[in-house]
Amino acid sequence: MDELEVREAAAPDLAATGAAWVKLQDLHRSLGLAFPLPANAAQIWLDLATSVRIMHLALASAVWGVLVFAVTYRLLNPHEKAGTVL
Repeated sequence: MDELEVREAAAPDLAATGAAWVKLQDLHRSLGLAFPLPANAAQIWLDLATSVRIMHLALASAVWGVLVFAVTYRLLNPHEKAGTVL
């Protein structure tokens, strides 16, 4: 495989990057992997009480932690019997 060349981004790269991003979004939408968000989605999040935001982020972190643990455990123990991790 050829060596990758890393260079500093320049202004002309912006248009190509934007076009690639739009193309990727269109692909995701065509596959049903993306859904439109309401324009005020961030504002709704910011209007929640601080305690609700803290609980939401704590729960989300715990769920992601368990998911990462489960996938890592399963990948590192391929000979174990299939089933739940916990």
